[in-house]
Amino acid sequence: MKAVDSRQWTVDSEGKAKKEVGSRQSAEGGEEKAKRGWWRRVFWFQLFSPKGFLICAGTLAVLFGAVHLAGWRDYTSILCGQAPTGDMADRTAIQLGMAYVVFYIGFVLVAPILAIAAGVFAALQRIRTSIATNGHEGSRR
Repeated sequence: MKAVDSRQWTVDSEGKAKKEVGSRQSAEGGEEKAKRGWWRRVFWFQLFSPKGFLICAGTLAVLFGAVHLAGWRDYTSILCGQAPTGDMADRTAIQLGMAYVVFYIGFVLVAPILAIAAGVFAALQRIRTSIATNGHEGSRR
């Protein structure tokens, strides 16, 4: 299978030549593109955007809800030094308890921060867009 490089040279606004990153197309079809494109199909959103922040916050909330409904809260007694099953060598109970604590912290601390950051980020984007469309002088009234 021979891959064809489809990158092209362009000149940017400063007059410097640069090579655009293109996709590598397979001579036999889209097999290589399909292997490389799974990441984009799963993560179709931009992570560093208001939408990405809200999706991450929602994912944390769903994951916490799942582990809470699964009953992993009972295993958090390991934080006090007590084994939930009575056996201090029970690694599964310890791992479930620590996983619950991590998801709890993600839900209680990280998810609200991501939601607030999404709102601030969206507001800043809207302000930046309005300044760009109205001109710099139009925003100083």
